[in-house]
Amino acid sequence: MRTKTLLLLVLSTFSGLNAFAAPLPPEFTATYDVTKGFFKIGEAKRSLKKQDDKWVYTSVSKTTGFIGSILSTKIIQSTTFEMKDGLIRPLKYAYNKNKTEHVVRQNYDWEKKQVFSQSGEKLHIYDIPDKVQDQSIYQLSLMLDVADGNRDLTYHVAENVRLMNYQIKGAREEKIKSIFGKIKTVAVQIKAKRNKTTIWFAPKYHFMPIKIEFEEDGTTFLAKLTKLEGL
Repeated sequence: MRTKTLLLLVLSTFSGLNAFAAPLPPEFTATYDVTKGFFKIGEAKRSLKKQDDKWVYTSVSKTTGFIGSILSTKIIQSTTFEMKDGLIRPLKYAYNKNKTEHVVRQNYDWEKKQVFSQSGEKLHIYDIPDKVQDQSIYQLSLMLDVADGNRDLTYHVAENVRLMNYQIKGAREEKIKSIFGKIKTVAVQIKAKRNKTTIWFAPKYHFMPIKIEFEEDGTTFLAKLTKLEGL
């Protein structure tokens, strides 16, 4: 269970709050390999698609290889959103773990400024600020924030039962090896009480995350971009 939890965390960060002027990237699909040491333990895909006057951002993460044969986990997250005054505004969010093991549905009422969050049979309703993000769309919001030059970020995240606040401070430029060769990136670090996440964004590719490193209790997981379509 701990391995599956860490796998999910290494594929996740926090959601964006700050206003940004950077435009959305073109439609894309990004594929990542997740490793622990020399072993591949999972993979993930992130995609952005236009749907009429709305957008859909989808994240699929799953265990693979030996770990996958023992602790098979597949997590699908999907957000339908619109752009409002230069901000990503979520409309619907869905989370499915192993199809039916754990299911979350969120609907956003922007007139009342409330979110209706259904987890199993429990319904939680709470107020939200104008710039709130859900548990998946942060990945796209953070790309736009970093692209717009924001380095000290404050975030509101609509989680299952309550609104959470996070802060990200500091960034640095760094050249790293990638599927595109050695490229310039902007590295951002997110620290919590027991863990630390570092994300390397590539300016040349609409600030797509090239590498994600997650550390907790002396254990390190890496997610590296292996394929990028559409950009």
